[in-house]
Amino acid sequence: MRAVSATQFKLSRVKYDGTAQVNPVATATVSGLVPTPPNNTTTFLRGDATFAAPAGASQLVLISTVTASGSSTTVDFLNSFSSTYDSYIFTGKNIACSSAYYLIVRVAASGTPITTSTYNNTFITNAATTVNVSTTSLGWGDSSLTRPANYGVSAQWEFMGANNTNGNMCYRGISSGSAGVANGGRSLMWGGEETSGIKSGVQITNGGQAGTFTGTFQLFGIKNT
Repeated sequence: MRAVSATQFKLSRVKYDGTAQVNPVATATVSGLVPTPPNNTTTFLRGDATFAAPAGASQLVLISTVTASGSSTTVDFLNSFSSTYDSYIFTGKNIACSSAYYLIVRVAASGTPITTSTYNNTFITNAATTVNVSTTSLGWGDSSLTRPANYGVSAQWEFMGANNTNGNMCYRGISSGSAGVANGGRSLMWGGEETSGIKSGVQITNGGQAGTFTGTFQLFGIKNT
């Protein structure tokens, strides 16, 4: 034992021949002294006795928020997709229309909404099941439930395969109902868009119908693992 300060002592192990016992440094297979910590909050001691940042995990990241005003006919996230994310969550909250019409959801390529008949979708409500082939939109598409004036609803869509150069971007979603919609208006929906090429974003619009809408729309990205 030797003094290292006025109040601290260090215990040294001594071998039978009088030489100091040197403790080994820990490795993946040998127990011993832990390496000196790097004094940060981003790396952690691993099973191989080294400090490293943990492998990246999927996480939801808010990309953008748009609040539709009383004069809105379209909400655009046309260039918000990128190779940073595997998939996307698109949400709409407290959506209210000024007149009775349905909203249309479309994806975009190179910043331009795809309006061709390359969408397929299925809707299940507590009233019926509807299958649309070669239609012009996703989500609240051409066969969706009509939204009455001034009733707020909410919805969420997940987009997968936006970076697929061979097309076949898929989606699934759910929308809440409101007291003003026949049979409650709740729906499950899924489908895809089949043009080749990477998709760049998403749009929600009244599809050229008369009237405007309000609501809060957010786009989230799920990071690559």
